[in-house]
Amino acid sequence: MENRTYRYLKDEPLFPFGFGLNYGDTYLEAVDILDESPNRSRGLNLRVEISNRGRATKDVVQVYVKNDSKYAALNPTLVEFEKIAISSGERAIIELKINEDAFKVVDNEGQFITDGKSSKIYIGLSAPDVLSERLTKKKCKCIDMDWLI
Repeated sequence: MENRTYRYLKDEPLFPFGFGLNYGDTYLEAVDILDESPNRSRGLNLRVEISNRGRATKDVVQVYVKNDSKYAALNPTLVEFEKIAISSGERAIIELKINEDAFKVVDNEGQFITDGKSSKIYIGLSAPDVLSERLTKKKCKCIDMDWLI
């Protein structure tokens, strides 16, 4: 799969995944974990606050996960998204459920397993890559999760 999909791309693409889909000026303001005791076997619940400093628009809140595992894909994997419509000057709060499967990887035998001691969870309005940051001038928020084994 090397260099065939965004998950396994080593080179920089001409345009990042989903780039150019929004004509507004939306920003990710805050991300909070809603779970008192986060546990990857139960999934994860997030509250995300978005603001719009431009004209009314639609955008997509995206969540990517990069697991600390020798079996993990090269790049973070899109695990959840939600389309939003947001008026000019408005703030919107959405809640996202990250399924426990987002924290699994496929081993060499083709089995889905929970592996590794940590995960990076990226939340934003684009993919968590250098090109997206350069083109949009916006950076994804990153949550480092250390899991109790």
